[in-house]
Amino acid sequence: MKNRIFYFNILRRTYLYTKRQTKKILGLNDTPHSIGLGVAIGMFIAFTPTAPFQMTLAFIFAWLFKANKTAAIVPTWITNPVTNAPIFFGQYLTGAYLFQYPRVDKETFAKYSQQVMDFTLWEPVNLFHQIISLIKMTWSDIGQPLVIGSLIWSTVLGIAFYFITLKIVIKRREAKLNKLMDLELSNKKKECGLQCVET
Repeated sequence: MKNRIFYFNILRRTYLYTKRQTKKILGLNDTPHSIGLGVAIGMFIAFTPTAPFQMTLAFIFAWLFKANKTAAIVPTWITNPVTNAPIFFGQYLTGAYLFQYPRVDKETFAKYSQQVMDFTLWEPVNLFHQIISLIKMTWSDIGQPLVIGSLIWSTVLGIAFYFITLKIVIKRREAKLNKLMDLELSNKKKECGLQCVET
């Protein structure tokens, strides 16, 4: 019961934090294309099995493609210790189904997912050996279908969220501009009314 409450709280906090950051992304002082491309890069990387390095990768690719770096980093928080296993398992099933790989059970997959989360990020030599060891253990039965499935999910979501973000940012800016124009027009009418009263 305690574990369920703990994970529920993580999901809730992740949702609330992502919601706040989404508003910040849409209001960034950058071109709609740069913001949209940043979100697309972030979504693409978020749905690849690169969990410990996603923020770094998002920053690098955003810099390479001249996209907004903040917009690229925030979406990577979608994948976290709670959401990693179900997301990656869904991607694994996608790859296994499309290319007819034999499937492993959920427990085995969860065990490998936990190994990823237990990587010693601050010990480069040990981290390298952990990654190589995990790849050797899982590549034939999990690695290949997972990579294929993740690339399918990442590509579809990245492209979709580029256009979604682009449209929302443009609409928000148009609405803001219209609001400012209406306010300016309203002020001019008030000024005109005062002048008419004075005359």
